[in-house]
Amino acid sequence: MTRQGEGPCPAPLLGPDGTAVNDKYFFVHQPLKGNGGITARVADMTGQIRLPDAEPGVRNVQEGVVPWAKAGLLVRQSLQRGTPYAAVMLTGDHGVRMQYNYLHDMPGGPHNGPRWLRLTRSGDTISGYESDDGRTWTEVGTVKLTGLPETVEIGLFVTSPGVLWDMAKAFAQATATFDQITPQGANGSWRHDDVGAVLESDGRTPHHPGGVVESGDRLIVTGGGDIGPATVEGGMRADLMLIGGALGLIPVLVAAVTFFTADHRRGRIACRPGGWRPRPRWSVRSRSWRGWSPRESWSPPAWRCCAPIRTRSSRSPWVPRCG
Repeated sequence: MTRQGEGPCPAPLLGPDGTAVNDKYFFVHQPLKGNGGITARVADMTGQIRLPDAEPGVRNVQEGVVPWAKAGLLVRQSLQRGTPYAAVMLTGDHGVRMQYNYLHDMPGGPHNGPRWLRLTRSGDTISGYESDDGRTWTEVGTVKLTGLPETVEIGLFVTSPGVLWDMAKAFAQATATFDQITPQGANGSWRHDDVGAVLESDGRTPHHPGGVVESGDRLIVTGGGDIGPATVEGGMRADLMLIGGALGLIPVLVAAVTFFTADHRRGRIACRPGGWRPRPRWSVRSRSWRGWSPRESWSPPAWRCCAPIRTRSSRSPWVPRCG
């Protein structure tokens, strides 16, 4: 865990190839020795987003899910941040994806509703699948994670990057309901870890903690953060340039930074369902799997954690603050 507050900026977290990365999420997992896998259905995905304050000094948190919120299945070398991993996931507005080692992305189907997912391990080879019904499966991708140990951690994860307003990162968190959960080869009870959690200045209280609720055969998992490249200099999120997927976005500076996906550049400028159409700037998703704000997520550069932050009620100059 790290501590939020004033002070020197920590060194950036580095991934397997030495690139600065983000690695923060909530993980419900079991050890897997040798070959095996896990199957589960993402039955629902909701979230919370902080928007600009409607009343000075009153936090404006509404229901909504950012485009790169992620809920799915994850296998990784260990819980140590920055270590190799592979995941198949359902996203807030980019369908099913398979991502690995922070920089690599493979698109699956353009789904944003309930979806079956499967992740398998055979030696160093990890494969991700998706399904409409849990019976007929389509491969999303297969990757090789060289040097995986015999025992890895496998399970369910949820994370959500922040949202952009006033050129600073604002709170966002996602909650996913998993059911029909079937581990293959994993054993033991579920373990719960809020990986990369940030502590308040008291050094004890988690800042926007994740969590899990067990309800019958369902696990309801909440998490915030991101698994992917760290933000690059200039404010553009590096995960918008993931290798292998048509995810490159163009930053447009007007009064703020607005991002458009590659799909948008092909003429589709809003989000499914109900067809592609323009929408108000701060519309949000009022219920799960609905249309939401066209703004993309953004976070300050990992190596410049002291981002300028000011509340809407303040007329004072921008004051640098870590976290």
